[in-house]
Amino acid sequence: KTAISSNTAIYRFAYANAEADSGMTVASCLVTKAPIGSEKPDGTRANVIRPYTPISRPAVKGYLELAVKTYPEGKMSQHMASMKVGDKLDFKGPTGMIIYEGGGVFSIKGEKRKYEKIGCISGGTGVTPCFQLMQHADLYKEPLEISLLYANQTPDDILMKDRLDEFPKRGMKVAYTVDRVPEGTIWGGFVGFVTEDMVKSALPEPGSDTLILACVPPVMVDKCLRPICEKLGYEHFA
Repeated sequence: KTAISSNTAIYRFAYANAEADSGMTVASCLVTKAPIGSEKPDGTRANVIRPYTPISRPAVKGYLELAVKTYPEGKMSQHMASMKVGDKLDFKGPTGMIIYEGGGVFSIKGEKRKYEKIGCISGGTGVTPCFQLMQHADLYKEPLEISLLYANQTPDDILMKDRLDEFPKRGMKVAYTVDRVPEGTIWGGFVGFVTEDMVKSALPEPGSDTLILACVPPVMVDKCLRPICEKLGYEHFA
């Protein structure tokens, strides 16, 4: 366990077989399961299941890593935060509606299509599938132009900023927006909720070969991001 902010940590889980890999696909997610729910009549506890996207590459052998924010009422995140070295957690995957298959081809809800320009909008730990896609594209020289607009509450809440800041050196674009900037903090990014101007500045132009991926809560998609992207003329939004 490695803390990366006041309430978020990277958890590394080792496989029984040190030569095994995760079997995951790029940008897909897995589900975790633990008997930590309400007590059942027989005295056992109900399983709690939560989805996460690993930040480790699918081909990495021996372990996988998750970036998890601990919520006060989050049963799974609280459980992970309390785990000790040697404790076990059940995983199942891959799952998810969006999978990157390589060569610019994405499978979205089972439909395959090739794109060249990818605009990612994420918030909080929703950055993990975007990070994995960017990491994969950089390592394997995928034919993608990737831009990321990443929203958080404050600059200190930005996860893996040191790693994300490396991507512009490799030809990708990364922009940040925060709800507020504490007094005395030097900040060069956007401030406020995602706007049309932020999207136009940070993400690729609309076009048939452009795909916008939103990794944020559904209410933010419906009330903010989808209306903005439709107004700006983006044809492909997922």
